[in-house]
Amino acid sequence: MILQVPISCGFKYLLSSLENTMKVNIEGEGKIEVPEGSQVSTVIEKLDHHIDSVIVLCDGEPITLDDELEENMTLKILPVVSGG
Repeated sequence: MILQVPISCGFKYLLSSLENTMKVNIEGEGKIEVPEGSQVSTVIEKLDHHIDSVIVLCDGEPITLDDELEENMTLKILPVVSGG
């Protein structure tokens, strides 16, 4: 079956509406929606944080930017602070 969609419908919107999504809780930010199978880095980028300037915690433990997210996971994003 071929789906014909007029260009005026917005091809990008059509593709995004076909993706399965999930919600992730961000402390201090609320819930955000991301595609299923997304990594932590997806959330960082979506919130306009620089990946080198934050540490992400889940249940009080640091997690890596390439960890896969799970539905209703709660993350805490902390800014990196350094000095001498």
